[in-house]
Amino acid sequence: MNQKVVLALACLVLVPIALSQDQEKKTQDEPVHATGCVEQGVEAGCLVLKDVKTKTEYDLKFDDKPASVGTAITFDGVSHSGEVDGCQQGKIVHVQKWTHIRMHCPRSKAKKKAPTQ
Repeated sequence: MNQKVVLALACLVLVPIALSQDQEKKTQDEPVHATGCVEQGVEAGCLVLKDVKTKTEYDLKFDDKPASVGTAITFDGVSHSGEVDGCQQGKIVHVQKWTHIRMHCPRSKAKKKAPTQ
């Protein structure tokens, strides 16, 4: 009888641990598909995109040749939860494949230089 109790307690402890580890793996790599305009990030060298449907902002890390600022693209990539970098703007996504699309991208909100006197 004691063996059954010990076995039941072991199952109650070990099963939730195994399930939580499985859930962690699922949240670490998340596929991302988004569409929008590539913009210069706040930090130098950073590229960002706000998805036109979800309004989610992404910090783009291109696996191959990056899209140019002001280009409308649709992309497929992977987001790794918990990843951080110097851009600190949007959800980091590693762009695996992107395609230029026909969509109007507003001009960048670049700061105008003050006139020199």
